[in-house]
Amino acid sequence: MPGRKIGSQMPRALLTIEDIISAMQSILEIEPTERLVLILCGLPGSGKTSLSKAIVSENLTKWKYHSFDDRILISRQVNTGTQFPYPIPDLLHVWWAEAEFRKDLFNWLCTSKPGTGLVLDYTLSLQQEREEFKLVIEAAGIESQLVFLNFDEDILWARKPQNEDEHIVRGT
Repeated sequence: MPGRKIGSQMPRALLTIEDIISAMQSILEIEPTERLVLILCGLPGSGKTSLSKAIVSENLTKWKYHSFDDRILISRQVNTGTQFPYPIPDLLHVWWAEAEFRKDLFNWLCTSKPGTGLVLDYTLSLQQEREEFKLVIEAAGIESQLVFLNFDEDILWARKPQNEDEHIVRGT
C-alpha cells in the first residue's frame, strides 16, 4: 500500500522501543477497510517480542499478537506429564509449535475484521521463509509489512544475559 514506508534505516542501538514505534507510525495506521500483518523478524534478542508487545499494548482492539516462542512454551507445558512418559525431544516441540503457529496465522487470516492488524513475532532468518509467509498472507488478500530488527552482534551478545534472566523469571 502507498504511504507505508519507514524511511531510512536508523541505528538500532540508539533507539528505544518508543522511538521505533514513533518511526513506524505510518505503518501502524490501519485504514478501517484494510487488514495488515506486521512480520517482525530478526535474530534472538533483537527486540521482536518487546516491540510486538508494545505495539499491541498501544491499541488492544486493533492489534493482535502471535509469537512462535510462546507456542514452544505451550508445547512444553501441554506435551508433558504422565500421558507422555518419555521426554519429548526439543525438535518435536519446535515442530508442534511451527504447526500451531501456522494454524493461528491461518485462523486470523480467515476470521479477522477490516481495520485490524496482526503482529507476527518470529525469527524468520531465511529469506525463503519470509517470502513464504508474505505470499500466504497476500494470497488471503491481506497486506503484509516486513520489519527486520537488525542489531550488531556485540549488542545481541550483551543482551543475552538480560534475556536469560527474564526467561528465568517467566519460568521459560
